[in-house]
Amino acid sequence: MNYFKKHLSIILLTGFFFIGSASFAHASVSTAIQDILWAIVNGVFGRILAISGLLLDVGINQFVIGFGDNFLDSGVGVAVDTLWQGVRDFFNLTFIFGLVYIGFKMILNSDDSGTRRWLIHLIMAALLVNFSLYITKFIVDLSNITATQIVINGFPQVPGVNSDISLYFMNNIGLQTSWGEEIPGEIQRSEAGGSIWGYIFGTAMIFIVASFVFAVGGIMLIIRYAVLALFMVLSPLMFIGWVFPSMQSYTDAYWKKFLGKAFYAPVYVLLIYFAAKVIDAFYNQGSVAGGKISFANAFISGGDAGVKSIQTTLPPFILACIFLVAAVVVGQKMGADGASSAMSFGKNLTGRARRYATNSTRFVASQTAGRAARATSTAAGGALERRFNHLQASDTRAGWAARTTGADRVIRGATGAMQGAKFGLSTTVEQDTTHAANINNRFENAQALKHGRDAEINHAAGNIIDPATGKVVSLSSLSGPALDAAEQARETAIAKAQTTINDLSQKQLEEMFVGDRAMFDSVVGKLKGGQFDKLMDSDKINSGDKSKISDARTNSIKKTYVENGKIISENLQRLSIKQIETLGDSFIRENSHLFSESQMEAVKKSDSFTEGQKGSYVAGRKSNIIKAARSTDPEERKRLFNHNSKSTPDVYSKVKKAAEIASLPLEVFIYPTDPTNPSGPQTVDTENIKKIDKDVLAAILVANKDITLIQRRELASAIRNPANGANTTDMIDYLNSSQGLRKWS
Repeated sequence: MNYFKKHLSIILLTGFFFIGSASFAHASVSTAIQDILWAIVNGVFGRILAISGLLLDVGINQFVIGFGDNFLDSGVGVAVDTLWQGVRDFFNLTFIFGLVYIGFKMILNSDDSGTRRWLIHLIMAALLVNFSLYITKFIVDLSNITATQIVINGFPQVPGVNSDISLYFMNNIGLQTSWGEEIPGEIQRSEAGGSIWGYIFGTAMIFIVASFVFAVGGIMLIIRYAVLALFMVLSPLMFIGWVFPSMQSYTDAYWKKFLGKAFYAPVYVLLIYFAAKVIDAFYNQGSVAGGKISFANAFISGGDAGVKSIQTTLPPFILACIFLVAAVVVGQKMGADGASSAMSFGKNLTGRARRYATNSTRFVASQTAGRAARATSTAAGGALERRFNHLQASDTRAGWAARTTGADRVIRGATGAMQGAKFGLSTTVEQDTTHAANINNRFENAQALKHGRDAEINHAAGNIIDPATGKVVSLSSLSGPALDAAEQARETAIAKAQTTINDLSQKQLEEMFVGDRAMFDSVVGKLKGGQFDKLMDSDKINSGDKSKISDARTNSIKKTYVENGKIISENLQRLSIKQIETLGDSFIRENSHLFSESQMEAVKKSDSFTEGQKGSYVAGRKSNIIKAARSTDPEERKRLFNHNSKSTPDVYSKVKKAAEIASLPLEVFIYPTDPTNPSGPQTVDTENIKKIDKDVLAAILVANKDITLIQRRELASAIRNPANGANTTDMIDYLNSSQGLRKWS
């Protein structure tokens, strides 16, 4: 083959020289010699071509398209499977020896990191070697399917009949009509007799080229079948380099040769397809003198017509020959190069797989054995430290020795190292415990905020969470102990949420502002003054967002005490001084009488208001309260002693606490008969003293430290008077007690 390829160009040039030589064309040669030469060309080279075409068709149909059926039906598959099992078992034995060797190296701690990597590779190889046959079969099937699709879609054939690629070429070039025929009678043996010589030698050349290409292709495909069967038997070699690094060259050689043989078929068939398309384009689509181009056309006509026919026919003939030869040469080359590329890709993929497996194994080991070892070491270290502390506290010689500086340093260092050991992990047990606690704390905080917000939203909608079922129900659907339990759970959830809000750091608030705006808007109004101030001073929040935060805080605060345009007095009195400051001067001036006494004291100390503003707030509050206390409208008086709620903003039915009632100005209950003489006779408001019970009476002395003796006696006398309706048994018993007589007589 190599000799023919080496001298192919010389043979072609010699043949074309004789075809185009005028002197040879006019030589006087007997018809008998022409017939003899044609018989040799037709009978010898033609039959060689027929055999070569048969080899090609057999190679493609039986050993590419029919590879699987041939492999299974001929018994080759069974033989391959049996031989592979023996080779696999032998390699499994080598893995055992490899494990023993690695075990000794690990015991001796020799090249520890390299030994661990080697162990990973050996484990992977031991696993994959048992699938090596299936890997090779998959690759072979893939290459055969690719080649089959090229043949089926590239060459016309009768459905259900084997592909006859050689016949396709012979028909298109005109070889089928030449082989087995006499010299065409149309070719003149007179002046144009030289054309007969050209036809004979031209036919011989194309017979030789086609025979070479068909025979080599067919033989290579048959050899490929046998070689691939051998590669399947020896497929464990593809992983031997993983177990023994010194044998990596055998693994590389195996992959390169195996992939080259496997993909030779699709590459060869693809190039044959290219050649077929070139020939088809020239011989079936081009034309000379109205007819299709044919190899014989170049020799039928003489003169200018013959020259033109030669110029038209021979170039595609030469090109077809080049493509046919290239199918063999380039197919072999591309198969090898493709194998090299596939190996490079495979090595890259294998390297990644190894690294992944190594990292995964290390991770699994650290999370199992590593965690167990770390936990054991930490526990042992803690126990040793506790034992050492007990020993140091003992009044013995051992205790005296343990109390020495040297002993303490050694033992403390050892226990600290044991408790701080990581064993391949990134953290110690203490660090893990702290981290887990932080995670749980964040979760619990998020749940507390959510439950508190849900409780407020449900209550605003007239609903509440029933603790018995955990479901949201209408507030009106509960009563008695069930309602009390639900209200208690609601208040607990809100109080817990407020405690959580008070503990939020600046960073947590910044993250909440970015990540959960709805939750941020619900808590910003409940922030302590210091929290809000730090948030507004943060460099991580721009001025535009700070303005939004300020508006959100104001809106959030308003939502806590406003319902349907009505101020919820109890909620208003829960506002901190920082929250009150956000409400502004006009709101405080108009509603100062709704604030508690402690809130007004905080307003007096605030730096956000001028002294004039503070004075006007205090005076306005007292004036409005006294005005309501003297009002003839019962509802006005009722608002002094009761709170409204979000569920009933227009109904003031919730009685204020004793301390709240006692903190009202004393003039609500008793006031000078003559305003110009405050220390003179006093007048008791007989309606308002009905709101005084034992607890309120005791709290009045605390809230009004400047109450005079006259005011005490007049108030006690008014309560004792049955006509005023305030002399309940508890009140009379309290006034007659030693404490009551001492304070109110």
